[in-house]
Amino acid sequence: MLTTGDLLLFIDGLPKDIQADDPRLSMVAEAVNGFVDKLPHIERDAEGAWTTQTKMGALLVASRLWLRTESPSGIQKFGDGQIYISKFDPEAAKLLNTDEYSKPEAI
Repeated sequence: MLTTGDLLLFIDGLPKDIQADDPRLSMVAEAVNGFVDKLPHIERDAEGAWTTQTKMGALLVASRLWLRTESPSGIQKFGDGQIYISKFDPEAAKLLNTDEYSKPEAI
């Protein structure tokens, strides 16, 4: 599971005054934890905790979610132009075994 401290260390571009107890950061961490923990194919260790692979995927999702809070339309100003923040991140999908990267299931 992610903590707000994990997000502080990982997400670039956070406001300098943001602290681990910031409610916006807590909301992102809780939302990502809830989403990732319900995924059927995430990697877990013997005790059921997330592996490093799963945690990294969750951090990528959290980073993208934080960027979306700063630009709800999905468009962010970057230098002299704009960039589109995609809703799909193939690296996160691979790490979390989602979408076309999910593990096959026996029927």
